[in-house]
Amino acid sequence: MSLVDTNGFEIDGETIKALLGTMNGIIEMLNLQRESKIKEKSVSDKRLEQIHTKHRVLNDQIFYPLYQNIINIEMPEGNFPIITFTASQIIESIYYDDGLEHLEKYIDKFLPRLNEIKEKVSQYETKRRKFNDDLIKRHVSNYIIEKDFEVTYDSNTVTPPKTINLSILLPELISYWFGDKSDIPVTRYGDSLGIPTGMGHGEIAIYSKENEVKVKNLINDLKELDEIKKKFTEFIADIKYL
Repeated sequence: MSLVDTNGFEIDGETIKALLGTMNGIIEMLNLQRESKIKEKSVSDKRLEQIHTKHRVLNDQIFYPLYQNIINIEMPEGNFPIITFTASQIIESIYYDDGLEHLEKYIDKFLPRLNEIKEKVSQYETKRRKFNDDLIKRHVSNYIIEKDFEVTYDSNTVTPPKTINLSILLPELISYWFGDKSDIPVTRYGDSLGIPTGMGHGEIAIYSKENEVKVKNLINDLKELDEIKKKFTEFIADIKYL
């Protein structure tokens, strides 16, 4: 059972599908049980109302939220998918223990399977942050410095001379390596060199004829940098078998 497949980021699909399908059955079963109990004349009206209220609360607070939202996958532009275990908020509910009794009764090994999903999400996010922050940033920064440029991650100020703004360039490189972009075009915008974005363009360096050639060559080198491609391949292989 894998967190990520070769076509993208499908987290623990079979386990989630099984849980969701069975939970839908639980919701329907509880509703039927509630209707059946309401028809029993031997039960007091007060007790009937308590059963009705309890089932409604568990459906609203536990079963439907879990059925709809165990994990969330965001696909930010220029970055790797961010996976969040969203069931944590439901588990912290004051109604969770009551709901858990039903879940463990009707879903085989419910808690171990839910915890397995949570652990795989945590492992993926740890590896993603380490890869993006520790490996990629460090390798790209070091390579740029070796080519006699400085680096900055500040997108709120004008980029200094002989400096590459990685707050703009790095997401574009990740998108290129990840396969979302076929190229990284560099264009002159007034006194700066930038990359077209959805909001216009992002400045990556100060313009000069000499600088333009060096920046374009630098980006082309980074796109095909063997060490980066190797680390990227290792990262994909690592998370594929979570």
